[in-house]
Amino acid sequence: YVQEYDGLPVYGSGLKVNVDADGALTSVAGYAAPDLDLDTTPAFGAGKAADRAVALVKSAPPTVQDGTDAGTEADTTGVKAVSNELQVYRVGALAGEDTDDTRLVHVVEVSNGTNVRDLVFIDAATGKPVNRFSLVEGAGTDRELYEANPDGEGYPDAELVWSEGDPLPGDLNEDQENLVRSAGESYWL
Repeated sequence: YVQEYDGLPVYGSGLKVNVDADGALTSVAGYAAPDLDLDTTPAFGAGKAADRAVALVKSAPPTVQDGTDAGTEADTTGVKAVSNELQVYRVGALAGEDTDDTRLVHVVEVSNGTNVRDLVFIDAATGKPVNRFSLVEGAGTDRELYEANPDGEGYPDAELVWSEGDPLPGDLNEDQENLVRSAGESYWL
């Protein structure tokens, strides 16, 4: 189930129910924003929100995460708003924070079709950015893998064998690669 308020989707909400073979409810998991009460008429238009989102991405480009130039600013040539949807957004919900700060936002995807793909949340009342995150795999993570030295006591005597931006799998063995990939999957989940 996906939550809606006044006909608009509530970003990040959703409940999944599981039933057994007989149709009996066995579990419910997910998130639904409680006690919603807000005006769903935007004062700041979709076009202006898209322009603001694109300008934000151009002024503060995401960083490259491909292992060749990791940490440098991504080339934003050709970025544009590729989608824009009015939604209800509970500030802090994605981080598991319990707040009652609910906003009407334009959820704008900004991309150039190659190395930039960001979601930018623009407040539909004020035009100010509320949140932003990358949809590019690896963006936002800062993983490091250490191998313990059998002669030492472990960290800090461990050797750094892989860090974010290095080629994957590179020189890692299968177990090391699985550790790096599972850390990323846990983060993105």
